[in-house]
Amino acid sequence: MEFLMVLIIVVVLCLILNISLSYILTGILILVGVGAVLFAVSFLYCFVILLCSKKKEARFVRIGPAKGNRFQVAFYLVEGAECPCMFPGEAILTDKLYRTDKPCHVMWHPRKDKVFDRYACVTCVLGLMVSVVLSVGIAIVLIG
Repeated sequence: MEFLMVLIIVVVLCLILNISLSYILTGILILVGVGAVLFAVSFLYCFVILLCSKKKEARFVRIGPAKGNRFQVAFYLVEGAECPCMFPGEAILTDKLYRTDKPCHVMWHPRKDKVFDRYACVTCVLGLMVSVVLSVGIAIVLIG
C-alpha cells in the first residue's frame, strides 16, 4: 500500500514538472517488468527445488506458523516427522482442502525438510508460467 502511495506522489510530481506522460508510463511499465522478473526468479527457484524433491506419502496434520515464518502453513507427517509446506496454507475452506482422514502424496525435499502439497505444486508451476509470460510480454512492449 505504501508503495502505491509513493508511486502516485511520484507520478503527480512528474506531471507537475511537465514530464511527458509516455515517459511516466514507460517508467511504470519498467517497474512492473522488474517485479515480474523477480517473481519469475523466485518461482524458478521453487520449481528447481520441486524438481529435486521426492514423492512421499504423507498425512495432513495441522495449519500453523512455521519456524521463522509469519505465514500460516500446512504441516504434513512424512516418515514420522512433521514437515511444513513450502508455500502458505489456505485460510478459507481449510476443512475442504486439507483432509486429515486420507493420506496424500507430497513432494518432499530432504535437505530443506519441506514439502510441496498439490496446491503448492500448482502455485509453483502456474506462477512460473505467468511471471515468465508477463516478463516477456513487457519486454516486447518496451523494445517494440
